[in-house]
Amino acid sequence: MRHPPNSIAGGLVTIIKRDPFSDDWRDDMTRGLNIIGGRAESLAGFLGAYAKFAGIPRPGSSCMRQDYSHPGQIVIRWRFERWQLVVDIEDDGPGLAATANLFVAFFTTKPGGSGSGLVLRRQLIEAHGGFLSLTNRESARGCVARLRLPCHSLLEVR
Repeated sequence: MRHPPNSIAGGLVTIIKRDPFSDDWRDDMTRGLNIIGGRAESLAGFLGAYAKFAGIPRPGSSCMRQDYSHPGQIVIRWRFERWQLVVDIEDDGPGLAATANLFVAFFTTKPGGSGSGLVLRRQLIEAHGGFLSLTNRESARGCVARLRLPCHSLLEVR
């Protein structure tokens, strides 16, 4: 059975508190610290792989991604509705072939895609009390992304 590092660390503290030390205390300490070090390396590797997989930029790097530049027209409109800021981003691309799985984790239609981008963005927006939707445009080719964010700090002017 594999024990978590905090359990192993607790065992090492118990070894240090023994009076007198057992004959094999050095071996136990070395083995325990090696396990903790190995688990920390594995965790760091996992986090690095997940950050790369999810498209999370490294600290200090630019968040701008050049691989999303596509020819065509993009129109951004914004307005206030009640206590919400509504931002519509429309394009004139091919539109969305299937909308049922857009926000399903790890589902992707892009070659080499991870299927995590829209899910993470929607979760972030919803965590701030907002809403994100993607639909095909009704009167033209392309799609529209609609972002709704609450405007808690706006004061009503009378």
